[in-house]
Amino acid sequence: MKLLIIFFSLLVFPQNILEEKTFLRGRVSMLVPVGFELMARETRQSKYPQGSGMEVFTDEAAEVNVYVEQKPMPASKETMNQVLNSIRYSFQANPTITLEYSNIEQINGRDFAVVKFVSLALDVPVYNEMAVTYLEGKTVICGFNCIVGLKSEWTKSIDKIINSIKIK
Repeated sequence: MKLLIIFFSLLVFPQNILEEKTFLRGRVSMLVPVGFELMARETRQSKYPQGSGMEVFTDEAAEVNVYVEQKPMPASKETMNQVLNSIRYSFQANPTITLEYSNIEQINGRDFAVVKFVSLALDVPVYNEMAVTYLEGKTVICGFNCIVGLKSEWTKSIDKIINSIKIK
């Protein structure tokens, strides 16, 4: 009976069951909804044309995504405020982005520039939460996004996902 309840929960409420996944050769971990798979390369290239090194886990429809990417931009504990200000500036200059929140937060003992915003992707509004930090002197971007129409059913899980990020 317990197995049947778990199976039913996965079908009806997949966002409620999360499992830890590792990224960047095991250097980053975070929770990802059970049943999410690595996004196909072709899909990733069309959805994230500038994110060639992104590791993206997605649902079947590619409408909800959890991702990690390391960028060559320098970053360190000392530069997190500069990173956040740079993100704010670039988002404010982009009319297709509505910045909802941005601040430095501690996640598992590490400083992150946390940014919440809505952007347009192929004329569909997408809700995004990014947590940006540093690893080996470079910028690491961890995030969650979904089409705006799905945000309300994912709200509780988004917090768990973002707050689960660990840099090793």
